[in-house]
Amino acid sequence: MYFSYKVFFKLMTVLFIRLRFFSLTKFKKVKLQAISILFLLSITAIAQNSQIDSLKAAIKLIQEDSVKVIALNELSLNLWDSNPDSCIIYGLEALDLSNKIKYKIGSAYALKNIGMAYYTKSDYIAVLDNWQKSLATFDSIGYRIGVSNLLNNIGAVYFNQGDETKAIEFSLKSLKVAEEIGDKTRIMSAYLGIGNVYLNKPETHDKSLEYLEPALQLSEELGEYDAIGTASVNIGEIYFLRGTYDSALFYFEKSLKAYEIDGKGNTPYSLNNIGKVYTKREEYTTAITYHQQAYIISEQTNDDLQMAQSLIGEGNAYSVSKDYKNALTPYKKAEELAKKIGALKELQEIYSGLSLAYAQLHDYTSAFDYQTLLTQINHDLYNAENNKKIERMQFAFDIEKKQGEIEDLTKEKKLQELEIRRQQQAKNSYLAGAILLFIIAFIIFKNYKRKVKTNQI
Repeated sequence: MYFSYKVFFKLMTVLFIRLRFFSLTKFKKVKLQAISILFLLSITAIAQNSQIDSLKAAIKLIQEDSVKVIALNELSLNLWDSNPDSCIIYGLEALDLSNKIKYKIGSAYALKNIGMAYYTKSDYIAVLDNWQKSLATFDSIGYRIGVSNLLNNIGAVYFNQGDETKAIEFSLKSLKVAEEIGDKTRIMSAYLGIGNVYLNKPETHDKSLEYLEPALQLSEELGEYDAIGTASVNIGEIYFLRGTYDSALFYFEKSLKAYEIDGKGNTPYSLNNIGKVYTKREEYTTAITYHQQAYIISEQTNDDLQMAQSLIGEGNAYSVSKDYKNALTPYKKAEELAKKIGALKELQEIYSGLSLAYAQLHDYTSAFDYQTLLTQINHDLYNAENNKKIERMQFAFDIEKKQGEIEDLTKEKKLQELEIRRQQQAKNSYLAGAILLFIIAFIIFKNYKRKVKTNQI
């Protein structure tokens, strides 16, 4: 399944940012200065080929107003993946200034960016804390595009932590909001989120297709090539797992074309999937060609994982065709890369392939050595899965604890509000009583004066 949630957030961020300037100006009119500065930022970024440096330079020149918040949030957004600590620093600066000038949409974006940085750091409690606040802020100003986006992202965090029920719950909420406002981009992203949760299990693949297919249709309508690639490759994977290789190949090739147009470096995944289809169809030379193409592209972008997967695909093609001698070289190269990045699942496949190849070549010593390594990696994977389960339990406990603390604070705040209201009511009662006494005293005094005057007459 091709659904890294880091990739998902990149995709959602690109879709979200296209409406960014419009949404910022919608809630607070930006002066000509803002338009001029943002225009200069884009020109400077092209000239220097460094948008981050351009933003840093521009921030020093901007006054403490909404324009500076926009620039700080843009800078923070550019750093969430590559430099999360700096993303948090600039995000907090944007948040402080937004709160100071009461610029709520700026606060919402700042909290969203900070949450994305914490996602990169795998601090999911902090992610949800910031995103829940961002969601509440978007909701308070009635910016429903932001509400839909945050609901979908929160669902993605729960899915990443193994809570598929919560993931579906938040993604469906996101879809409901998106449909109510008729925002096709947000509908598409919600479909992708829901479809990929259902993609996780073979028994829910039909349900997955119910969402991935309309997601693909919408992404084509909107011209979002990254989304077209992601939806297509995941639909293709369902057909591949079902053994319907012609349909799988159709969607893998569709994803390849979309990724090539998009130009963000996702093509190796599609190429490797196409290679796997040709291996199943026993067209081994074609399969190897696709895996080698995927390796060359991955090498250009220094993507060690995709390089390893390309080499594994090549090795598997040789192995299935019983060319065990030629299978050794790509497997060995893949082993080095997988060890370097700690890719346990890839190592599992590599050790299995090498053990089989050496056994078929009658090198039983090497076959035994790799079988031993395979046993060890299976053990490591089992432990890693157990650690993930423990982390998920801890995550659920921490979230429940955090929710309890929020509820306690809410109760305490309500009690304080009730006490303040009671004190105010008491003050109002005393004041009303004093005013009444004054009125009575005034009336008595007036009557007394009238009586004295009558007596004198």
